[in-house]
Amino acid sequence: MIKKSIIPFLLLALTSFCHSQIDRALIPKPGPPPSIEIGNPIEFELENGLKVLLVENHKLPQVTASLLFDNKPSPGDEKNGTYSLTSALLGKETKNFKKGKLTQKTDFFGARFNINAGGAYVSSLSKYFKEVLEMMADAIINAKFSEKEFEKEKNKILEIINSNSKSVTQIARRVERVLSFGKNHPSGKYVTKETLNKVNLVDVKDFYAQNLIPNNAYLIIIGDFDPDETKKLVKQSFSTWNRKTTPNENWASPPDSSELKIHFIDVPNAIQSEVIFQNKISLKMNDPDYFPVIIANKILGGAPEDRLEKKLREVKGYTYAARSSIGTSKYTKSRFRAQTSTRFQVTDSTIIELLKEIKKIREIPVEDEELKNVKIKYAGNFVLSSESPSTIANYALNIKTQELPKDFYKSYLSNIEKVTKNDILRVSKKYFNIDKGQIVVTGKGSELIEKLSKVKFDGKLIPFETYDQYGQKVKISN
Repeated sequence: MIKKSIIPFLLLALTSFCHSQIDRALIPKPGPPPSIEIGNPIEFELENGLKVLLVENHKLPQVTASLLFDNKPSPGDEKNGTYSLTSALLGKETKNFKKGKLTQKTDFFGARFNINAGGAYVSSLSKYFKEVLEMMADAIINAKFSEKEFEKEKNKILEIINSNSKSVTQIARRVERVLSFGKNHPSGKYVTKETLNKVNLVDVKDFYAQNLIPNNAYLIIIGDFDPDETKKLVKQSFSTWNRKTTPNENWASPPDSSELKIHFIDVPNAIQSEVIFQNKISLKMNDPDYFPVIIANKILGGAPEDRLEKKLREVKGYTYAARSSIGTSKYTKSRFRAQTSTRFQVTDSTIIELLKEIKKIREIPVEDEELKNVKIKYAGNFVLSSESPSTIANYALNIKTQELPKDFYKSYLSNIEKVTKNDILRVSKKYFNIDKGQIVVTGKGSELIEKLSKVKFDGKLIPFETYDQYGQKVKISN
């Protein structure tokens, strides 16, 4: 009797369960995009102007501290290399640590410690953070520079310059910046043996004194710490750092290109060609175009399997990789770049295909499916990268220094989701500017000059000019 009465009940329950199952034929509706929670930093400022942000995160027993200088970039001059030498000497010796002792103590704590003329970074277990932060402060505030170490580090940099003197990639990166900005612009300057040899120890000490100043610095501490104790620690460690006048840097920005040109640099030892397209842009992170532009770039060539790589690698077989990038800056203009490396035999064809892809995204609306997939990939990468404490520190710093709203990263992915096909078309026309662009090709002149001087796009011959390995216009005969 009991068994018979149970059977109808089980059948009824099973029927109800089956009706409640999800219909697998229907595509689930996407949920809202995730938000990135930086938290509400505890903010305070020391009397010397050092701005401090504390972000608690007690998931792991570790703490990271990032110190960054928000200095206006310095223009190029006859002593290019001062920044590099200052960076090389920082952390070697301080008021409280003789040569090598700072590194030994860092290793003893199992900590990470990096320092250069743009800032410093430390990471350690929570129980050692007090000592590690004090070491950072000492390295920044009490740096000592000796003539012996200066000469040693200068010779190291000279060796690097010599080893890079025939590097096609290094030459290409240098000349493309010079052609875009000019060699006296912060973004176009470069270091040579001649400029480096003009730098002396006094120049390094002056640069250090003028640029590593607290009133232009931000200290972001993230991790497992007690806020009250950390506040006291910061004040004790950095209060002796003296406020100074902010350097006033000025430079001239060259005008945009008036027409599309091919700029060629002959490197006789090259085994393949470096090909880039570039044009200058004005874009800040708080610009309304920021989110559409980064998605447009992502579609064009911001990652593997995007348009440039599909066309140049998979369809044409011209190259292994092709990428594009977009820059931002609150101080100066930056660049849009599309880049690849290829064989001499197909360099001219590569230029044409690269320009075709840039023209396509400027003129033809992106398909719904492609836009959707790119957004999904971008969101996934963004969420993964946001798990790093150093990334969170950069987010917190950007909000302060780039004049961003406090919820910029919390609403980041929802703003990505709002980007439309019309947005992509609009910003591509504005920022990927073929008519005012520069094609820079670095390679073997005997293989390329004749071909490149005959390249046509949209039925027009592209003007062709030749340059030396430092961006000076020259005449080269094949």
